[in-house]
Amino acid sequence: MATIQAVGKIGDDGKLQLFMGELKDFCKKNAGKKVVLSVETLPEGTKAMTRYYWSYVVPRFRQAMFAQGDRLTPEEVDELLRESDKMLYIREGEKRRIKTLTELSKDEFYNYMEWLKQLGAEVYSLIIDDPD
Repeated sequence: MATIQAVGKIGDDGKLQLFMGELKDFCKKNAGKKVVLSVETLPEGTKAMTRYYWSYVVPRFRQAMFAQGDRLTPEEVDELLRESDKMLYIREGEKRRIKTLTELSKDEFYNYMEWLKQLGAEVYSLIIDDPD
């Protein structure tokens, strides 16, 4: 199963604003296949964090994991990364769950990125640059 994740914006005119090059390439590679399309809105203030995470951090880890023989989707990489940071776990009654990226405050996101920089360096010999 092939997947793609793209971050865009719904403009004031109600039209979707999205870089279409990657989406067009995905469609060409998967011509004739059935797809499920899901669109999720993000809380205000998360656009830059989300774009940095999904367009830079996750692909860097995915590439490093691929080099070690793990064939994971971006969503699977995201889940593994979030599971690795115990500070993202929250208790809901008797159960625990991991916060989604959009549930993180700016401080939590910053701490999570610092954790990923350390994890990347120690486990995968990755250098994760700060966002621009």
